[in-house]
Amino acid sequence: MAEFIHGLLERNARKYSFDEAVKWPEKGVSLTWDELNKRASSLAYQLKNRGIKPGDRVALFMPNRPEFVIGFFGVLKTGAVVVPVNARFTASEVSYILENSGAAALLYDDGLRPVAEDAVKSCSSVAFTFSAGEIWACGKEESFFSASVHANPAEILAEIIYTSGTTGKPKGVMLTHAAVYAVASMMAYECNIKYRNRVLQLMPLTHSAPLNLLLVGAVYAGAATVLGTFSPQNMVELAAIEKTTHFFGAPVAY
Repeated sequence: MAEFIHGLLERNARKYSFDEAVKWPEKGVSLTWDELNKRASSLAYQLKNRGIKPGDRVALFMPNRPEFVIGFFGVLKTGAVVVPVNARFTASEVSYILENSGAAALLYDDGLRPVAEDAVKSCSSVAFTFSAGEIWACGKEESFFSASVHANPAEILAEIIYTSGTTGKPKGVMLTHAAVYAVASMMAYECNIKYRNRVLQLMPLTHSAPLNLLLVGAVYAGAATVLGTFSPQNMVELAAIEKTTHFFGAPVAY
């Protein structure tokens, strides 16, 4: 039976509290399931206090890093909808997605601040922005919040993923919690992702397959996620050093 995606994180925090959930070797950052859940809950509390309501759209504009994962689950905990935005987009491309989705807030990487600020200038729907640094700082608080959504996961949106726009403007594909749960659990079963496995995530989490098949699939299984940016050298080094068990890549990566 499908459930709400943030419920998988909360389950892992209860069952596997002190197991590693996310690692970012580039900066030596590691989070347990309990730490990840508390940081996501703290962010959700902050977003709620800033006016984010169930059904609102919140954009995530950052590369693969722990704050993306915290942001993803934090937004879902409020009952809002995650709108991933490619970290390589220009300000005009970001602005289009913000306006088209009706995003109420933008969570961005500190290194992308100039692009984020420029994009927000021409977008009337965004009420506030939140940097990765602010997301990380949320973990210092003891606040706990998790949305009580008394509804069918098949009827509640979890994400709006934008297409590549190769034949026109990108179009937002609406995915419910049940849809994401279905593909994540399918990936875990088909690829035999198990508890305490280690999934290497070098493809951008702003894309549907890395996000929904591998990140949520790993959370479904209770497997850790190792984050980074793709290069052939980085892939083989991280796979060896981190002893990862699974990797997803486009054919060109292989």
